[in-house]
Amino acid sequence: MKSIYYVVLLGLTMSLPTLLGAQRQESQKAKVMVLGTWHFNNPNQDMYNVKSDDVTTERRQKELEVVADMLAKFKPTKIAIETAWQSRYDTLDQKHYQAYRKGEYTLKKGEDEQIGFRLAKKLNHPQIYCIDHRLDLPFESMMGYAQKNDQMDILQPIFGQIESFIGEFQTKLSERTIGESLKVMNEPALLDGGHQFYVTMTRIGKGKEYPGAEVLTKWYARNINIFANLTRVSTDPEERILIIFGSGHAAILRELIRASAEYELVEATDFL
Repeated sequence: MKSIYYVVLLGLTMSLPTLLGAQRQESQKAKVMVLGTWHFNNPNQDMYNVKSDDVTTERRQKELEVVADMLAKFKPTKIAIETAWQSRYDTLDQKHYQAYRKGEYTLKKGEDEQIGFRLAKKLNHPQIYCIDHRLDLPFESMMGYAQKNDQMDILQPIFGQIESFIGEFQTKLSERTIGESLKVMNEPALLDGGHQFYVTMTRIGKGKEYPGAEVLTKWYARNINIFANLTRVSTDPEERILIIFGSGHAAILRELIRASAEYELVEATDFL
């Protein structure tokens, strides 16, 4: 009897992906694009940061207008930015966006405003959507453990790769337009490669200690909560949603969008 139960359960489990796939094909999905960016306002909140030049110069403002025109071809119905959901900053962003719509506010340097606000106003959106979820990552604790337990050799190669990429990206940033730089940054292979930075950390730890895995766990938790916030502002399968976030978030967000029955991932590079 027990063996029959397991055979039936196994059959149901094996057929579930097929059933879900059929449902996904029959139902319309909301289109979601993740635009990964460097932080235009140089907040230095990450371990490695691209040093952006001044995006308020005449040259960069013209380039940002071109970027807005390119992204407008996606026809987003909602634009979501890296501001914490239902926080004080959420309230400020709505206040500032409404003032900007009236011509009473000058955009700050962040990509949330320079791209998000600019495009939302161009498309006459009534509001901006804030979907971030802040969590502190135990990164310093993990680094201290690696140093104390002679495991820094695990991290050094990938640190070197990141430093090399950022150095090359920054060198070419002044030569490229913002649109060209965003296109490079949003190549799927590059976004997935950046995620290896966090996955490699799982090797830090010994025995019953998992300091590296704890960093990755928290990183996934933050991005899963961001995705949950997306589901709370996305209510219509005909919607087209543009998410503007730091590029480090893109790999997990893209993974969750692809796995969802409600969303279809749209590549940013198709519009840049």
